[in-house]
Amino acid sequence: MRGLLVGNFGVGNLGDEALRQYFLERFPEISWIVVSASPSSSNEVPRLPTGIRSFFTSWWRTLGAYRSCDAVVFGGGSLLTDTESSFACFLWGWHARIAQFFGKPILLAFQGIGPFRTKRGEQWAQRVVACSSFVSVRDIASKRRIERWSLNRKVVQSFDPVFSLLSAYKMPNSTKNVLAIFPRNSYDTNLVLRLRQVLQSRAPEEILFVLMQPSSERPIVARIQKETSVQGSVLEVTSLAQLQEALGSVSRVISQRYHGAIAALAAGKEVMIIPQIRGDKLDELQGMLQRGVQSEDLLNQVEIGESVLRKTLNAIASAKEGA
Repeated sequence: MRGLLVGNFGVGNLGDEALRQYFLERFPEISWIVVSASPSSSNEVPRLPTGIRSFFTSWWRTLGAYRSCDAVVFGGGSLLTDTESSFACFLWGWHARIAQFFGKPILLAFQGIGPFRTKRGEQWAQRVVACSSFVSVRDIASKRRIERWSLNRKVVQSFDPVFSLLSAYKMPNSTKNVLAIFPRNSYDTNLVLRLRQVLQSRAPEEILFVLMQPSSERPIVARIQKETSVQGSVLEVTSLAQLQEALGSVSRVISQRYHGAIAALAAGKEVMIIPQIRGDKLDELQGMLQRGVQSEDLLNQVEIGESVLRKTLNAIASAKEGA
């Protein structure tokens, strides 16, 4: 069976690349073609054009991938939200429209839906969900947003599948008082405030800045260090193995990164989460911790989402064989 995997891949963010890794590893029976912002191999195609510069990519290969695939899978992440970019919902909605044009089933897997700053962004997201034949979400807030739309769509409650990859790594707990900080690629005074509070209450022996999207996060680290007079070391991570190895020497984590936070949870570390806005993925994750959700519960939710997705893909493959 041929699957087209759509996501925010190829932008240099470890969290998104980990989602790609999950689908390629856990569904090896699928012949995947990956839609990427910077395709670098024969099984990758560029995003569909949405601006002048994007027309100079080999986007016609992407149309060919849509035409020849058996299913289009939107693979995890916060694709359908406009909290960071008002363009995002249109971008992924455009990809869904092309899938519709070619008559391909659309599967939304482990999605984060919303929150929304604009009515237009929410309308695009609603259209994508409405034309999908399978929907699983990674948090309760996403499920409730879809239910408010009254689309008569069954929604599978799951969790971010990268958590299952991270949980496979085992490590001893650190006895040193080392604080790891996962900054975002935009400055946030809440992070500086929280760091100052930690320094005053229980100052760490060492501070480690862990960068999951280094190109855009280095300037933010420099600004944080200048404002707090903290001269911690900086580590760039490009794989889950590097990420978990770094957490092995850490006792506490402050995270503005979603996958940095769930990596800390998987490693059994004390984690302080800093949401961007109320209702976003980090805010929902923080709420789950406050409700006492355990790692076993999260793994079970991932397994549920994976099982139902596999059944759906198998049904599509069987229908193709019987046609």
